[in-house]
Formats: sequence, structure tokens, C-alpha cells
Amino acid sequence: MKRIVLLIIIATTFTLANAQNAKLVTTAKQNQKTSIKIAELQKTITDNITNEFSNCKILEAYKLGDGAVVYQVVVEKDAKKVYLYYDKDGKFLSKTEMLKSKPTPVKSSKSVPVVPKATTK
Repeated sequence: MKRIVLLIIIATTFTLANAQNAKLVTTAKQNQKTSIKIAELQKTITDNITNEFSNCKILEAYKLGDGAVVYQVVVEKDAKKVYLYYDKDGKFLSKTEMLKSKPTPVKSSKSVPVVPKATTK
């Protein structure tokens, strides 16, 4: 019984902590998105990317929000775009992975002939 209560407390704490980070990122996304140069990123952010995402290439960087500042860094990893979010102090908040968009298949204007089903006698 004690273990169950302890697990519920831990799960609740983890959920609330993640909700606060998600709220900070969501609030910043809703406001303003300003493109910044990769060289303008804080050293803590570039160090984190170098250490944690070493095989990634930084594509873009943005400063999100008016009041609560959040940095969004777009990196490429294994043909995927990964969006990394950092707070104003350079602390890692979250990441979102997205597949690169695939080209839309072109529909053929030619019709495909219908083949009759085979029958056995």
C-alpha cells in the first residue's frame, strides 16, 4: 500500500513538472517568433547540443515569446527535423521530432485496365 501511494506521488510530481515546462513552451510559441543567428545562441545551449545531440546539424534558431523567453533550435538528425527548446538561462526544456515531409505522389491520368478473375473448371 505504501508503495502504491509513493508511486502515485512520484507520478503526480513528474506530471506537474512536465506540465509547467510544456506551458512555458506553449506560451512562448503563441506570442512572437524571431529568427536569430546560430552564433547568437548561449554557450550553454550550443554545449548541450554538442554533447547530447553530437551527430546533429543545427539548421535554424529562434527566440520565442515576449515576456518568458524560450529558444527553439532546429537540428537535423537521421533525415528528421528535431525541435529543441531551452529556457532563457539555456536549460533544456523539451524536444519534438518530426519526419521530413515526403513528396506527394502524383496521380496518373491514365486508367488502369480491369483484369477479369480467373476461374477454374
